[in-house]
Amino acid sequence: AANGAGAEDPVAVILQYRGLAFQAGGDGTLEQHVTIPNILKKYNPNLFGYSVGIGSPNVWEVAHLNVAMPGAIAADLPGQARTLVSLLHTHSEACIDYANREMDFAASGKYDKSDFAVVTQPFFRDVSTPPMKDGEINREFFAPDCFHFSQWGHALVSTWLWKNIMEPVGAKTTLGSASVPTLPLACPDAACPFIRTNENSKDCSQYITPAART
Repeated sequence: AANGAGAEDPVAVILQYRGLAFQAGGDGTLEQHVTIPNILKKYNPNLFGYSVGIGSPNVWEVAHLNVAMPGAIAADLPGQARTLVSLLHTHSEACIDYANREMDFAASGKYDKSDFAVVTQPFFRDVSTPPMKDGEINREFFAPDCFHFSQWGHALVSTWLWKNIMEPVGAKTTLGSASVPTLPLACPDAACPFIRTNENSKDCSQYITPAART
């Protein structure tokens, strides 16, 4: 939902800046703000479904297909987050086991169709709190509440997610930087100019057509 992404004070953190969300926001252009939809709009100006502006998931003109709901999972999210962090520090295998199972499901092939695929993008799997050179936390990454991403944070995450999308399955970056964006933006591999899936990562030649070569 990108709560507080464009906020200039703690009060504005309640606003949902959906148009700035790294994975679904489409405010402005790629030159103004890096998001996955803004990258895709370079290839297809008629892209549909990205969110714009500020508003709730119930406002179609704002949310479109970005139906993220702040606090939808837990009413007491901060308390549960603290409990979760404590558990992860004392039982580190819990998170690893879940992530591995999720990746196994994605790699199983059961979701791979001619017009649909599920791919895990693990660019932040091994990342830590965004530090600066002096070891301090880079607060520019966060909204004023020090919890949600800022506009800059969403843009940075978008660059790493896009890099993962362009990388073949089995060779994806797992240690992206939470302080430095990956620029220039990754380009499709000339030998396989597609969003990478399980199938085209194994053998891309069967998908290469004259149109794909141009």
